[in-house]
Amino acid sequence: MKRFSLLFALVVGVSGSALGQITTATITDSSTTLTNGEVITTAGYPGFHQNSCLQGSGNDFDPFSITWTVQAATTTYLAFGSTDSSCPAPSGDGGYSLTVENPTITPQLSAYMTQLLQGTLGDPNACTTAGSGTLYLCVQQTIQPDTIYDTSVTTEDFAVGIPYDMNPPAAPTGVTVTPDDTVLDLSWSFNYDPTNAAGDNPDHFVVYYPPDDSLVPTSLGVCGASDGGVAPTTATTAELAAWEQATTPTPTTSPMNWSLGSLTNGQCYDVAVVAYYSDGTQGNPSGVYSAAPIEIWDYWRLYHAASGQDQGGVHCQSAGGTLVPLGLILVVLFWLSQRRRAR
Repeated sequence: MKRFSLLFALVVGVSGSALGQITTATITDSSTTLTNGEVITTAGYPGFHQNSCLQGSGNDFDPFSITWTVQAATTTYLAFGSTDSSCPAPSGDGGYSLTVENPTITPQLSAYMTQLLQGTLGDPNACTTAGSGTLYLCVQQTIQPDTIYDTSVTTEDFAVGIPYDMNPPAAPTGVTVTPDDTVLDLSWSFNYDPTNAAGDNPDHFVVYYPPDDSLVPTSLGVCGASDGGVAPTTATTAELAAWEQATTPTPTTSPMNWSLGSLTNGQCYDVAVVAYYSDGTQGNPSGVYSAAPIEIWDYWRLYHAASGQDQGGVHCQSAGGTLVPLGLILVVLFWLSQRRRAR
């Protein structure tokens, strides 16, 4: 049995089937030529997520196109989607068949991702219900005998693994908001894998930060109905859409540190953070945290504003504890000078 070996950027595995050996690879870049002339091209990848899926079958969101060379004049092709890397041939409702164009010249297959996902899983709502996994775009080509003396049937098969994740990005965690002068310094943690090739790392975050006049700031920027501040609350997607917002750069590690600038000192702001995939899929929001930028003071003024105690050193104090001893010293010096004059 004649077979060919296919190389790709990242080989996931090799499985056998009744129709012959299948080489399975995973898409990792925008255009790849395999050793026997198979060319796989993509657009808008890595990652196939909920928002892309919901956009339908337009070219902007259906990134896969495969072309390959005809092996013999008597070759026939079967192309379909599968959830199994061994690509069992579909029968009845067991698979999702695709159309191969110009099978006798240069076969070309356009894989419309939304249709492939919905058709393979048999779920018209797959864009929101499919969760995450890998689809396999299978091409099985069969070469029939070309002479009456040749009774062999040759199969040459390959499959492309297409990762998908219909879940929204997870909510950022560990959010901290630190007041600074006209600035709020932020930090948060999120799911991040530097080796991930399926586009499951956030492309960017949106920070929502509306002014909140219902809260009162302390001298250290803590906001609340009283000096104790308020616990994190939540906000709906509709509420977030009406808030002031700023977009961060693409993160390269977790936790991410970022600052909101040009804010008003003494004004309380509510802060929530949301992750987005590159196709615009919006994640779940973090809790809502409140703080106010503050004017930068010297150490001792900050210390005493926090009800600290005098630990020594040269400084000024807004309370009368230092002014009273200083007044007594001046009175004594004045009294001594008057006594010298009386003599």
